Amino acid sequence: MHWGDDQLLVVASSNGGEIAKSDIGEAPERPITLSDDARLVLVDLLGRLIEDEKGRRLVDLGLHDAEIWALNSFYCSLERSEVTSFKSNYASLLDAARSNILTENGGPWPWHRDE
Repeated sequence: MHWGDDQLLVVASSNGGEIAKSDIGEAPERPITLSDDARLVLVDLLGRLIEDEKGRRLVDLGLHDAEIWALNSFYCSLERSEVTSFKSNYASLLDAARSNILTENGGPWPWHRDE
């Protein structure tokens, strides 16, 4: 995986399956565009789930080990480009990013509330 200025470029294998080292040079890159807010919120979330909690909650959710490894790879790719976490006002930047995402999406996640 490689980073562009505002995109995560995902390398897909040429055979649709596992990516062999020889596939990397020839594989098409598929960009995933994330806003700065989404990137910051995801780095924070995945950092807590994978690093701080050692993936325990992910295992408790019944995720397949391959899904946890895939999330870990995505987290590592995100983390490589994230410099906000080193800023002294990280907590306020994270709060603002969360607020912006809620505003953009019309409020809280709707499917967790009782109907």
